Amino acid sequence: MEEFRLAQHFVLLVYPFRYAPDMVHRSGRVRRLRDLRDRWVHWWTRLDDEALVCALDDTYFFLPYVRSLLFPETDNLPSGDARQQVPSARHWSGMPCDDLARQVPTDAVLRLTLRPDHLKPWRHLRLRFERGEDRFEAATTVDWVDVLLFPQCIGFLVLRIHMQEEAPSVSRLNKFLGHVRLVHPPRVDWTLAAWEWTQDGRSIRFQNRDLVDFLLQGLTMAETPRLRPNLSDFLEALARSPEARYTDTPDGQVYGQVFHLYVYACLDRTNPGVEEAPASGLWTSPSERILYELATVTPTDIPDYWPHPDYVAHLRQKHAIRLWANWQGMALHDNVVFLGLWRSPFTIGGLPHNVENDYFHLYLFALFQKVRLSMMFGELVRREAPLGQRLREARRLWDAFMEFQNHYWFTEVTRKPQGVEIYHRFQEGLGAVPLYEELQAEVRELRDHYERKFERQISSLLNFLTFVGLPAGLLVELFSNALIRQATWGEFLLTALLMYAVLGGLWLLWRFFRR
Repeated sequence: MEEFRLAQHFVLLVYPFRYAPDMVHRSGRVRRLRDLRDRWVHWWTRLDDEALVCALDDTYFFLPYVRSLLFPETDNLPSGDARQQVPSARHWSGMPCDDLARQVPTDAVLRLTLRPDHLKPWRHLRLRFERGEDRFEAATTVDWVDVLLFPQCIGFLVLRIHMQEEAPSVSRLNKFLGHVRLVHPPRVDWTLAAWEWTQDGRSIRFQNRDLVDFLLQGLTMAETPRLRPNLSDFLEALARSPEARYTDTPDGQVYGQVFHLYVYACLDRTNPGVEEAPASGLWTSPSERILYELATVTPTDIPDYWPHPDYVAHLRQKHAIRLWANWQGMALHDNVVFLGLWRSPFTIGGLPHNVENDYFHLYLFALFQKVRLSMMFGELVRREAPLGQRLREARRLWDAFMEFQNHYWFTEVTRKPQGVEIYHRFQEGLGAVPLYEELQAEVRELRDHYERKFERQISSLLNFLTFVGLPAGLLVELFSNALIRQATWGEFLLTALLMYAVLGGLWLLWRFFRR
């Protein structure tokens, strides 16, 4: 099988997390970020002036209301050309992150980046994997690390990385993706790859979950341990005495078992013209096989990983992104891949820029929808509780769903036809639409169920009062003058208390026998 090489590639590792509940409110977010202002700054600070102009111009890719959600800072910039907005944007990005939290609405996205001085010590890493005769090693560069705080307690940690190799092969990138995506082992006897970097003449090793816990310090746990700004100090503290870690929580174990992979790769070849189908007949072209391998992170040269033709046809129909002849894409549940089919000025320059700056925000928005809907399904589970409490919870859940629907569920987020198609592919790959429809129906049914049950209880109480209270009231009205000619307020209150106690006892007996 022919081995293809890559002219360019980068990988965005996306880790969904649930941030601390107190950060939902502005005061809690400001307080948390005040302790982190030495670590996190506005993401525009890592862009030079020309890149900032492009970033500001790229925000107009989205419809105005979506732009205000994803880039709320732009609402404070003066009207005009993107170049004219740079001075104001620089002033905005120079604010400490806690001041940014005061300015950005909590129902919009706050995006921060790790300070260069915090990233620099471990920016150049080496990925190592050893299990028997199976070995893999790759020098890696971490280009930047961002954290995006979406509304409703959903956040994303994003690392942009690439292998430090000249024209690596597709199979090598595929192995790299297979190792770098795992945060937790798929099973108990699984061997994970480790990162290595040298500091002060000593080699330091750590795994993905160590890096995640280090970067999410102060953002996730209700009770935050002492913050450690240096990765080496953090790893030493873990070795001495294991502390509470977000990756050990149920959310960290389930939603954060793996990094979501968002990959761009361009094949190192000139315009191939019409590709010949592989001899197996399973693929329509070599590029389709490459796209499948990168999207599923599986090699097809091993018999145990051969896919069924029906599955390949399903992916081709439901998940492939095919809009132009010079590139293709595929959006699956955990991974997204864009593949430039040959080297050209566009596939080396324009396309990767669009993939990282436009389409990636589409993906994050669709992923936010999926994660939030999934977490709301967990809130549907009803615990044993009084009817009144369950009704309040059902109403609260309905209100939360309606807020999500009105603020964050859009069929159209951009006027660009290509962007609309890609956004829908992202939603379909993540399974967000059927999840939304099912949740909408179940939340409504749950609320209506408890509303009807509560109404039946009220109706039963009214029936009881009518059956018992009306005759008692008539008797009191008829014989009160004869029985009580003179009474004090104390006697009146005592009699009323006794009557209500008797009625309450009768009500309990009524409910018991009705059951």
